[in-house]
Amino acid sequence: WGNNAIYCNEEPYDAIVAVESENILSEKTTVEYRGSGKYALIVTPLKTEATTLNIKLNGDVIHFNTSVVAGIFDSSETSASGPGLKQAIAGEDSTFIIQSKDSGGNKKKKIR
Repeated sequence: WGNNAIYCNEEPYDAIVAVESENILSEKTTVEYRGSGKYALIVTPLKTEATTLNIKLNGDVIHFNTSVVAGIFDSSETSASGPGLKQAIAGEDSTFIIQSKDSGGNKKKKIR
């Protein structure tokens, strides 16, 4: 595909840019013209998962695959569970599990 808008003589070029995906909040999506035929696309993902963004430029579609990961740790969304939280014996191992999450409730996990 090509950006036919770059052959226009005036900025901003007469281009139509849009982003679609099942995993983005459409009403918060913005497109900002940055000059020289460049656009900044700002999207808000809804879930932590593999995501396909369908970027439309003058009707031509570009499929962009990306991964959405959990955000910064939020203690108010985090939980702990296990027997070690209910009772422990001095001098003996006691176990429990902490599940950290971000502010959206997405589980934090190790990324390899």
